[in-house]
Amino acid sequence: MLLAVLKEYISYTALCVQRCAFEQSRQKNCAASKINKGDRIMAAFDVSKVMGLLAGMEAEGYTFYEEAAQAIDEESTKNLFLKLAKDERKHEAFYLKQLEQYKDKTYEIDVEDADFLNMLLNQPSPLDIAKKAAQGKLVWNKLHALNMAERLERDTILFLQQIIASHKDFSKEKAFTDALKEEKHHLKLILQSTMDMVSSSLML
Repeated sequence: MLLAVLKEYISYTALCVQRCAFEQSRQKNCAASKINKGDRIMAAFDVSKVMGLLAGMEAEGYTFYEEAAQAIDEESTKNLFLKLAKDERKHEAFYLKQLEQYKDKTYEIDVEDADFLNMLLNQPSPLDIAKKAAQGKLVWNKLHALNMAERLERDTILFLQQIIASHKDFSKEKAFTDALKEEKHHLKLILQSTMDMVSSSLML
């Protein structure tokens, strides 16, 4: 799977622009801001911003899967990517709905967790890096697309795991735990497809 996206910015193009300029937008894109609590420094964690971020990640995911599916002739991988794109579109709609539900809702989390979440939030995605290296002229083959899919899903899983670990209430939040379960299933399908391709090539 990777990473402050508000509702009006959740288009694939806007997401790429934000990530390429992540240093300039770093402060605005923080999902958590530091607050003093006596001898402890905690952070106010903005859940609605995280839901917006997750929706943006899903938009990036389904755009990639649909483009890769068009470029690949091999039927099983094409069908896998189309299935994943369909799932990611459902996830995006769900997160946008959750964004409204969690509007203005914050949690206090450990400042180190907040710093790590903000770092993940402001990193350019693997897809953006690859596009920049290719000067925007990416051509997907099966192996290249599967490798990119794996990286995108891993980034999403890492982000969700960090959110869940940052506050006890998040581990009970169905929105996060269900999403993590499905993203792990996506990664499993991608890894299996990669292993099948490698096994087939070794048998030739």
